[in-house]
Amino acid sequence: MIRGGSRNDAAPLSGARCTAAAATIAALLLAACEPIPPDAEVGPFAQASPEDGFRSTSHACSDPVTVKIAFSAPDASDTFRIEAIGETCEESSLVVTLRAEGGGLLWTHASRARDAAPLETDAASRRPFDDRIGQIMALWAGEVEVTPSSAAPDWPEGAARPSRTGGPFYETGFPREDYLRLREDIRPMLCHAVTAAERACVLYIDDGSGGFALDYFAEVY
Repeated sequence: MIRGGSRNDAAPLSGARCTAAAATIAALLLAACEPIPPDAEVGPFAQASPEDGFRSTSHACSDPVTVKIAFSAPDASDTFRIEAIGETCEESSLVVTLRAEGGGLLWTHASRARDAAPLETDAASRRPFDDRIGQIMALWAGEVEVTPSSAAPDWPEGAARPSRTGGPFYETGFPREDYLRLREDIRPMLCHAVTAAERACVLYIDDGSGGFALDYFAEVY
């Protein structure tokens, strides 16, 4: 690293050092071109399977939690799944996947597991993190809420964002006109927890090719 001067202040590399650097770069390039064995695992999402779309390297915290919901259609049997992925429970991520009845991926969201567990301030009764995360995953799955988009908070004219009397803080990436249009279209809306103090709400969009879930707004408590 060059500090306290321009690049011209740096001493030039000697011929021997240039030769060694070139040899190192060539070796790295050759290694990068070598084919990866078909049975090699490349990262935590290697060996995808039709059942869940990916396979984690470790379920250190708890078994995945899966519930059936009707989101893409009133009589659909869609799958909402929460999985803890990581080598240790406290360092894991909670990955939510939402799949249509036919298996197509509609929505996915990942958050840090440590953000999902409220801090237990009483040291005497504090439970190990590993003991809590399975209960939190089950709680999140049990509290998944599907309603019409008309149940979303209104966005009053002149207000900076959607609001509801006595409600939480709402955030959305849509301008007011588009937000209200989606609200009035009466689409299926699903809300689920993403941290101990936030829920994500998504809309089902039928695009004619399997559909997808659109990030609509977040509730922050």
